[in-house]
Amino acid sequence: MKVSHAVMFCFAASAILVTMYLFLDYVLDVFSIFVTFSCTLYSGIVIHELLSGFIFNYDINRINALRRMGPEWFQFNWLEALSFLLAATISVGWYLTKNWMLNNLLGVSMCFIPLKTIRLNKLLPGVVLLTLLFFYDVFWVFYSSKFTKDG
Repeated sequence: MKVSHAVMFCFAASAILVTMYLFLDYVLDVFSIFVTFSCTLYSGIVIHELLSGFIFNYDINRINALRRMGPEWFQFNWLEALSFLLAATISVGWYLTKNWMLNNLLGVSMCFIPLKTIRLNKLLPGVVLLTLLFFYDVFWVFYSSKFTKDG
């Protein structure tokens, strides 16, 4: 991650937030389905990691030895299928009931994915990202009421 990535992340997050504010009435259902689909993918990855640890003790050779199935362009094993089936069950359950516990499970899995994927080679991009996100949060919490009619 570079410093420019950290800066662009804050600008992109602000643009998405403004777009959601302006058009949320029109795209609420589409946005809700998109978030549910994203949470299914994130939760599937997290559940797969957990099951890999519990069942195979993170032994990559045993995990890779599992028999693959499906068409050649989309191969998966039973552990991946079980993980995404559980994730889909949690996500659809949340979409239909809006249960707070399922919402928290999906939120935690969304927090684990950046921790798994972002690699900081230097400390500076992380410091810049956290500093900008701090000011981003302060701005949108305390000053957005001056730009919107309902606050």
